[in-house]
Amino acid sequence: MSEPAERTDRDVPAMVIGVVEMASGVPSAAYVLATGWTTSVVKSASFVRVESNLAALSMMVALLFGATAFAGWRLCRGSRLGYGLSAALIAAQAIRVVVPGFQFDVYCPLSLGFGWILDGSGAGPAMVTGYGLSFWIGWAPTVPEPCVSINAIALFAVLYLLVRMGRVVGGGGVAIAQPGGEPNGPSPGLTP
Repeated sequence: MSEPAERTDRDVPAMVIGVVEMASGVPSAAYVLATGWTTSVVKSASFVRVESNLAALSMMVALLFGATAFAGWRLCRGSRLGYGLSAALIAAQAIRVVVPGFQFDVYCPLSLGFGWILDGSGAGPAMVTGYGLSFWIGWAPTVPEPCVSINAIALFAVLYLLVRMGRVVGGGGVAIAQPGGEPNGPSPGLTP
């Protein structure tokens, strides 16, 4: 008797993306939570009050990186949810907009962007790079070098995951032999 064939179609690039998501998401979420937490002590003659709070923006960014780590874990396991969730969360890191009145820049661990500096001495096309943890969401009326860019690393990861997700959801995997039958069960319309 032969044993059932095991699934051997490991998606190595997706697993690498998942490991990077987990390795960067967990420490980033912890760092954002730790630095976003503020504590103040109010003391008077009759009482001492300790107030702690976490800014809503810090909480949202920490949740983004925590969800990214979870999506990476699901992606490493080959889950359909992992592909879709990873693509959506990485897509938030693909666009950088830093213009007067609105700034949005979120990435971890790496950004390599092709962009356009809108004003200043270096106006024109530029490479916008960065590494580590960066999140900047604001509404400052002026910025030193306004620019718009696309993080190519995040964009390629999103495109890969979307294409691969179509194959995973569409059943593009290797057939698995079932005991006593054809791969993936008997053909429809045939009676034993």
